[in-house]
Amino acid sequence: MKLIAFAVLLAIMQTVQSVPGKAPSNSARSSQHVPQNANAGKQPAQTATAIPANDDQNKRTAPAEADAEKTIIIGETAPMSKKDRWDKAYVVFTGLLVAIGAVGACAAYRTLRAIEAQGVTMQGQLTAMQAQLIVMQRPKLAVKHVFIIPDQSITGRPEDGHTWKVGCLIANVGESPADVVDSDLSIPNLGIGRLEEIIQVNSVPHYAKKYSFGTCRLQPSESRKVTVTLDVNSEEIMRFRTARAYLKTKIEGGGSYDLVSDTNPLICFGFFKYKDANGIARVTGFAWQWNKRDMSFARLDNPNYEYTD
Repeated sequence: MKLIAFAVLLAIMQTVQSVPGKAPSNSARSSQHVPQNANAGKQPAQTATAIPANDDQNKRTAPAEADAEKTIIIGETAPMSKKDRWDKAYVVFTGLLVAIGAVGACAAYRTLRAIEAQGVTMQGQLTAMQAQLIVMQRPKLAVKHVFIIPDQSITGRPEDGHTWKVGCLIANVGESPADVVDSDLSIPNLGIGRLEEIIQVNSVPHYAKKYSFGTCRLQPSESRKVTVTLDVNSEEIMRFRTARAYLKTKIEGGGSYDLVSDTNPLICFGFFKYKDANGIARVTGFAWQWNKRDMSFARLDNPNYEYTD
């Protein structure tokens, strides 16, 4: 009987300990303390299986929380500080300065191009004016007369010993000084025939470069006589003497002489090269026919021999 009562008491005590929601008594804790400590070595295996469940739950909840935070950040407008406003104003002001500088640079470039074009136009006008001024104020030499020394006193006899000279009267009919730098006098034998035929054959003058009038300077409206002394017993002097003696014989025989119908004309031609104040070279050509009767010269009307530039 006593054993039965003791067994019932133990069952009641076990039932009280397993009732949920109630804390076990001190006696029960003391009785269960040893088994809990005994099972402490096995507890880490249960903890390792519980951690992944919590991580999966955190991973499932993390995207929603992150999305919620992003939504809140996008929706809110952060207040602008004074420094940010000054930075923005600085950027805008700098951009305006750059734009204004670019516009100014373009305007300056266009202005410079316009000034350059205007300068080219003015330079062209200045060049044209200078050319016109040079034409208006240029020097111009003209051969006014050709003569021989001595004129009618020449006897034609070598023993008389007269020196033969051919001279020109040149004049500056331009508006500025002329510096004669080169000249020539040629007295060639052009052949027998009428003057027109001879000039047609000798259409271009061939300057002998044997005699020169030298160099000189002529002021505007100035005239000057320049002469060339022919070499003694030269071909040129022989031509003059022969022509003079032939004419004398012809006249004494009752013949006549005409300058136009002369079949053995004697022509003196040459040129004067000169420069103006700007160094521009110019040339004047001349050609005169000698009259055997009165020892004078007549101008030869031919543009290939008589010319001025």
